[in-house]
Amino acid sequence: MSSYLPVKNFEVSIEKIEDSTIVYLVFKINDFNYFRFPYYGENVQTDLVDNFKHIVNGKEKTIDLNFNLNYNLIMFQKDHFMISLMNENNEIMKLIQEFRIIFENNAIVRNGLRKFIDDNNKRRLRKM
Repeated sequence: MSSYLPVKNFEVSIEKIEDSTIVYLVFKINDFNYFRFPYYGENVQTDLVDNFKHIVNGKEKTIDLNFNLNYNLIMFQKDHFMISLMNENNEIMKLIQEFRIIFENNAIVRNGLRKFIDDNNKRRLRKM
């Protein structure tokens, strides 16, 4: 059975890239683990926020963070979430590299997702 890494701090944020429709979705876990995923900014509200709402409500969800040749998934289960990072190199040989890391899914994670949803809603209201 896989062991889960404990989560003591969890933050999700968006970093904008100047003059681009691409943003970075940033996961900060335990103050030192960073995952930065490129993501289309226009999909933050329609994809991420809606999926995060389902997760906060206790539903299991897989979020597809695919971008060009990077095939990234975040799978939220009841008691853990797993980040699966895959990269395919089509030019030389059909090689796929995959890395998985499993974290416990606890109240800290769900509170971090709630904060992201609230912050995103406030940003949207300021733009209106």
